[in-house]
Amino acid sequence: IAVAVGKTYNELREFLIREFSKYLEQKLKEKEWETNFSWWNNKPLGSRTGFSSRKETWPENIVIALEPQMAGVSDYILVIIGKKANIAEPLRKVIFNRCNESVNLGGQNSDWIWSKYLPEEYRNFDNADTLFALYEKEKFAAYLLAEIEKLGVVVDGELLKIVPLY
Repeated sequence: IAVAVGKTYNELREFLIREFSKYLEQKLKEKEWETNFSWWNNKPLGSRTGFSSRKETWPENIVIALEPQMAGVSDYILVIIGKKANIAEPLRKVIFNRCNESVNLGGQNSDWIWSKYLPEEYRNFDNADTLFALYEKEKFAAYLLAEIEKLGVVVDGELLKIVPLY
C-alpha cells in the first residue's frame, strides 16, 4: 500500500499544480496580464518550470516569472527577467532599487532585474502546507497576484519615464 501511495505522489503534485495554474492564469488575464503557463502545464515538476506574465506595453524581454531554483519544484522565486544583454543597466538598476523600496528586498543577477524567494508557506511544492495552498487556490493566488501587481506598477512607472505613452 505504501508503495502504491508513493507512486501517486508526483501525479498528485502535477494535478495540483496544473489546477492551480489554470486558476491563477484566469485571475491574471482578468487583470489584463499576458501570460505563458506552458512550462508549468507541460512539465509541472521539471527543472525549468513555472510561468511568466507581462503587460502588453512592455518590451518583450521584460517579464515577471515564478520559477523553482531546484529541480522537483522547490525554492520558488518571483523574478523580473530582463537580461543585461537586452536591458540597459541604468533601467535595470532603477527597477531593482524601486522594487527593493516598494515591494521587498531582493536579489539580482545578469538574467534577473530583481528576484526574491516566496514565503516559506509557498516556496516548496513538496511541502504539505504548500500542497494544501495549491489545492485551496484562493489565498496563494491572491498573494501571487498582489505581488505581481506591485512589481508591475514599478516596471510600468519606470518604463513610462523613458517612453511616455500618450
